[in-house]
Amino acid sequence: MSTKNVSLEELEPIATSLLTVGESLPYDLYNSKGKFISAKDYIFKNEMEISMVAHAKPMRLKSDSTELNTNSKLQAASSEEQNSGSSSKNYVTYGSGEKLSPTTTEYGFQKSRLTEGRAEGDGAQAGVVHIIGSLVDQFPVLYDAFYEDPLKARELLNDIVKKIFTILNKDVDAAIGVIHISEIQSQAEHCVFAATLAAIYARTIGYPDRFVKLVASAAICMNLGAIKLHHELNSSDTELSEGLLAEIRKHSEASVDLMAKAGIRHPTINNAILHHHERPDGEGYPKGLHSQEIPDEALIIGIVDTYLAMIGPRAYRKKVQPKEALKQVLFEGHKYDNDFYTTFIKAIGVYPAGTFHELSNGEVVVVARRDPAHATKPLVCTITNDSGKSVNEFVIRKLSAGKLAIKAPHSGGRELHLNPKDIWK
Repeated sequence: MSTKNVSLEELEPIATSLLTVGESLPYDLYNSKGKFISAKDYIFKNEMEISMVAHAKPMRLKSDSTELNTNSKLQAASSEEQNSGSSSKNYVTYGSGEKLSPTTTEYGFQKSRLTEGRAEGDGAQAGVVHIIGSLVDQFPVLYDAFYEDPLKARELLNDIVKKIFTILNKDVDAAIGVIHISEIQSQAEHCVFAATLAAIYARTIGYPDRFVKLVASAAICMNLGAIKLHHELNSSDTELSEGLLAEIRKHSEASVDLMAKAGIRHPTINNAILHHHERPDGEGYPKGLHSQEIPDEALIIGIVDTYLAMIGPRAYRKKVQPKEALKQVLFEGHKYDNDFYTTFIKAIGVYPAGTFHELSNGEVVVVARRDPAHATKPLVCTITNDSGKSVNEFVIRKLSAGKLAIKAPHSGGRELHLNPKDIWK
């Protein structure tokens, strides 16, 4: 390993999709200016580390490429990324507190596709799919209120949490399904999905509803202090400046300050927001807490936040399949002997609703529900039959009732543009 800078003539770019949490680097990494940034055999601990390296436009020595040229996986991924034609974007400086509208695409906010096409209220008769969509639409209004009308922000937050509990009491599998079948395109979707998953997760652990409500409140508001920063971070493939990296590490505290201005000072909410980027190995922020020092509420939100970041697309890498993301969650749990990580898999299922898979006979299916008696044989709907032909009607059936089994994840499921209302209400 060398920590010296090298000339650009000695380097070649690598595909950032090769940067994987839990896997060791096969070579030293340098940034686009030839500066050493990460050593061979280093194991990335979390998504934030990967995002920081990815934004530096990582490169490796050409000699390392020669040694690894028999690895077809590395070659294919590098070729795909280099041929993608994606143009670099320039980072801009910005402040916070700018007014957002649910009808604009600014910062990734846009009218939810889940609520389009059918008028439906948010009361007892509304389905889970519609309620989640309405929450995504409501998020920009909440964001604006925290800066302009703190009293209204408190009322909106209470309403959002009430709707999340309606979802929990109606159909947990439907909520998990919507989250996995939807493309996470904005902070509105990310935070709404995180709050819903965190509430499901906390309930699975056995916490009382009063604690679950606090966790959901914190998850919705965890990134309020830096919404634009998060959108820029996730959508840009350019190098981050030192100043922006410093801002990233302040966003938890900024969010807590916003909550305080709205009169929300509950210690559980504050702890969850402030410490949701802490990691058991002490490499997180803002305090560098270690395993037993991290509050349960922060662990819950941190695990959910990381999982959603992995399965969502980023400008600097492809999304990770849920199966691989769950493997990483389990790996972290075993590494730190922490049951929280294992419980997360129990909360959403070995094969979560909304994930696509190929069966042993070649059918492509989407998981509709878990089967409590058979963890590895969920209830599914066929999307394409064993001949590859799309079906006209979605029928939910138990895998445990026949001899078929899940063979492998189907990575192209989202490209089938399945409407979640076809599976769940």
